[in-house]
Amino acid sequence: MTLAVLMVQGGVQDLISGNKSPANLVLTITGGGLLAGCVAIIMNRIK
Repeated sequence: MTLAVLMVQGGVQDLISGNKSPANLVLTITGGGLLAGCVAIIMNRIK
């Protein structure tokens, strides 16, 4: 969960600073996917 948040934050900072390398984009998408997965699992457990 923490790793996913850090990956997304790093990717967002890269987008803002204009550093749009393909590797950073892939890491951001992967981080976003992990974050969404973690949120889905947490929401599922709350129900």
